[in-house]
Amino acid sequence: MHATILVHGAAEVPLRLRGRTRRTVVAMAAPEVRNDTDKRQYSLIEDGEVIGFAAYEVDGDEIRFVHTEVDPAHRGGGHASILVEHALDDVRSGSLRVVPQCSYVAAWIERHPDYQELTTR
Repeated sequence: MHATILVHGAAEVPLRLRGRTRRTVVAMAAPEVRNDTDKRQYSLIEDGEVIGFAAYEVDGDEIRFVHTEVDPAHRGGGHASILVEHALDDVRSGSLRVVPQCSYVAAWIERHPDYQELTTR
């Protein structure tokens, strides 16, 4: 069982017109964040492949994020941040309290004060 959350992306690419280079923004394939409840993880899907995940455990009224990982070939592009943001947005729509046992999730929440209330509800 899974739920799908779409993430939109874009890239800036050079465009040459009449000898001058101009910049334009074009849409890229949007990565998808999916809650794979059977695997107990949010999966980040790009071009049909899982390129990252945020594993969790649910216990009562808590969701504990225990590990976040992005494929080394996709690191440095903000993928882990996209994954965590959309996972936390999904959790926000419910009533579970977030327990960030994963150091990345804990640091992400620390940098984004508007998500800190998820750890205290």
